[in-house]
Amino acid sequence: GGTVAAKFGPSDLLTALLALDAQVVCYQAGRQSLSAYLGQAQPRDIITEIVLPPSTGRAALQQVRNEYADFAVLNTAVCRDERGWRVAVGGRPGVAALCRQAMQALAQGASAQEAAASAAAELTFGSNMRASAAYRKTICPVLVRRAIEEVQA
Repeated sequence: GGTVAAKFGPSDLLTALLALDAQVVCYQAGRQSLSAYLGQAQPRDIITEIVLPPSTGRAALQQVRNEYADFAVLNTAVCRDERGWRVAVGGRPGVAALCRQAMQALAQGASAQEAAASAAAELTFGSNMRASAAYRKTICPVLVRRAIEEVQA
């Protein structure tokens, strides 16, 4: 839970939990969606539990790394279950975020390619020592499309 509490940008775990619609239980603030938790200023609270809702869906994680043991340059997670589609992208280098336009496009029957392009268009990307913002924006639709296709297979 350390990468969740710290809202660690390149965390693969955080991106996957966001796509799986996880909830966090904080000592003071109580239970809330991970998405809501990530949208708040850094709270001075303790995460006591991470809850994954029961699901019969499928999920996939895609990532690009410069080295095997390095942090991801960009990571994506896609889940489709009885609650619908969820698409998350992390390592931008900001904290992982849901791609709501891409999720809505998939719910309306858009192709994997269209939804992936929508995901890249709605997010902002930054540069750091691992990759430039332009590179991240270029690889984002590829990773999202691959994850969607893996879930659809």
